[in-house]
Amino acid sequence: MKTRLVLKPLKNGDIENIMNWVNDPEPASERSSK
Repeated sequence: MKTRLVLKPLKNGDIENIMNWVNDPEPASERSSK
């Protein structure tokens, strides 16, 4: 689940990933395949 990212201690990369997810809320599997 995407919500688990928020529950973990934030790392520098996680902040970027969350911001990207908020701005472009599509399945992570689709984003990673681009």
